Amino acid sequence: MRSWGGLIRRKGIGYILTMGVTDGARTMNPLMRGRRLLAVMEDWFRMSGASESWVDTEIRNTVAVAFYTRMGYKVVSEKWGQVLLRKRL
Repeated sequence: MRSWGGLIRRKGIGYILTMGVTDGARTMNPLMRGRRLLAVMEDWFRMSGASESWVDTEIRNTVAVAFYTRMGYKVVSEKWGQVLLRKRL
């Protein structure tokens, strides 16, 4: 969890360090790929008993920050050139 240890509790959460897709999924619209992948991950977190999903990305990656914000994530902290976001599931 990088250096976010003091902000993120250890139990009952899902944590996404990075998202990516395989070459076979590249024919789909990139925004739809991201939404679909995130939805699958959040569903898996819920089924695993998590009540929150956390993600971090580089502050300069404004496209990713905007994407997570549109998907219901809220900025928790901005440090070390990173932004940490959280969503209650």
